[in-house]
Amino acid sequence: MEPVEYFYRLDPPKKPGKSPYKLFEKDVPIKGVYERFFENTVKSRDGRQFKSRTYLIRQPNGKLAGIPGTGSRFRAAMAQVEEGSKVIITYNGSSTIKKGDYEGTVMQNFTVLASKRKAA
Repeated sequence: MEPVEYFYRLDPPKKPGKSPYKLFEKDVPIKGVYERFFENTVKSRDGRQFKSRTYLIRQPNGKLAGIPGTGSRFRAAMAQVEEGSKVIITYNGSSTIKKGDYEGTVMQNFTVLASKRKAA
């Protein structure tokens, strides 16, 4: 399996890790070709386990970058993107959810543009 050049993160890791990373920068687009995703089982702060996706983007330099699934809205946007599509993914910062079950929770906001969408 081809190595990932670096993984994007919202915050630096608490402990030094093996994986190189870059922090998302607000309003700085990540451009490339969407190749695929992989899933890991992770544990939330409250002890629940869930599947987390990492999306692999082939950068213009030919190397892979990993973008973590940062929430259901980002995951829904990426679910519409066809593999092999050119993408521009922009981190727009965070906001607080105003109502509903997750009121008061901070969410991360992204814009996902793609040259090919999956057929409905």
